[in-house]
Amino acid sequence: MENLTLLCRACHSWLHQQSTPADSPVEITDEDQSVLLPQDIEILRFLAANGPLRTGDIASGLTLELSVSAVRERLWVLMGLDNRAESRDQQIVDKDVETGEWGLTEQIENSVRGHIPDDQQLLLQRMEDEQVRQALERVCDRSAVTDVLGISWHTMFNKIKRAYAYDFHCRCSAATADR
Repeated sequence: MENLTLLCRACHSWLHQQSTPADSPVEITDEDQSVLLPQDIEILRFLAANGPLRTGDIASGLTLELSVSAVRERLWVLMGLDNRAESRDQQIVDKDVETGEWGLTEQIENSVRGHIPDDQQLLLQRMEDEQVRQALERVCDRSAVTDVLGISWHTMFNKIKRAYAYDFHCRCSAATADR
């Protein structure tokens, strides 16, 4: 009884059918595994077989019932994996700037990574995401960051994921240097 875990039927099935790093269409290192969740491997496999796709189409094609928001968060993690794991030197997932579809990097023609958006709201979001990432890399207090920006902890974590995924700081630095 001390080791009992209660699971719903869907989660129980998923637990027994979950993908492992050996099932991945791309090489997954031990360091990658410290950042990834088991459903990330399933997302990679689904993209390899069916991509590029919109977020909702990916969510509906997975065996585990994840919300579109949850899948989007995991896609950000996968897209930014090369910025989180030192042993990874290239991106494995990308998003097409024109279609908004996600896929493995070889499936995407026009990368959204580093793209400076024309939409002013999206541009401000990317800039704030990058500010949060930089503040936390400088070991600023997480509570202070949420208080100063007036955001929740969940929003802060999404900002970090997006900042790593979209790798906006490289483009901003290059654009500033060109001026």
